[in-house]
Amino acid sequence: MNITARRRDNVLVLQPTGRFDAHSIDDFRALLASNRRQERDEVAVDLNEVEFVDESVLAALAEARSDLRGSDGDLVLASPSQSVRIILELTGRFDDFVVVPHHEMAGGTMSGLWSVA
Repeated sequence: MNITARRRDNVLVLQPTGRFDAHSIDDFRALLASNRRQERDEVAVDLNEVEFVDESVLAALAEARSDLRGSDGDLVLASPSQSVRIILELTGRFDDFVVVPHHEMAGGTMSGLWSVA
């Protein structure tokens, strides 16, 4: 698993590839921490190239979203692959996140702007 980080305007885009599982959580958290700003940080996790996520990752994403919202930021999931979408639905976690079709749709006032796709 590899995770890249880049900024697009005011949005931090994190893009993992491959299997995103318990073994990747520390790398995800470290990359998020080293690239985030203090307040109003908006993060899009682009899941287009992820073939698998497990419950520990979904919990870590929810925790990150909660932390970001605590500082007037937010986290959205962008373009989940078909297998990730199925896992989100089967685990009942799909409605826990705002999902946008593409990371470029994230930004501005992310929370409340996009409904679950």
